[in-house]
Amino acid sequence: MGKKETPHSARVLTVMVKGLILGGLVTGAAILILALLLYKTGLSENNLHIAVIVVYALSCLISGIYCGKKLQERRFMWGLLAGVLYYAVLLVISTGLGGSFSVSFISSALVCLGSGMLGGMLS
Repeated sequence: MGKKETPHSARVLTVMVKGLILGGLVTGAAILILALLLYKTGLSENNLHIAVIVVYALSCLISGIYCGKKLQERRFMWGLLAGVLYYAVLLVISTGLGGSFSVSFISSALVCLGSGMLGGMLS
């Protein structure tokens, strides 16, 4: 008996969800490290904001690399989509917690989309 192939759309969905989970795990670990650094060193608010943006970029980059490696064709597009999905989840969570829309949301979107696409291209 031959191996049954998964339809392309189901495979894309599976890879995207796994990439999003991977990005979330990286974010969680990095935020825990940041919290420890904040506790031990008393980082300033400005430094903390920069560190959070770096965490977003790193998470989307890793997610984009994963999705690009798994899907092979049009890697930049899959990396960009990984960044879009990561940002969408981030936006839903932050507005659900009472955040208001600001310029930092736009800069975060650009960082997530750009680093996700870069990850796809580097994969």
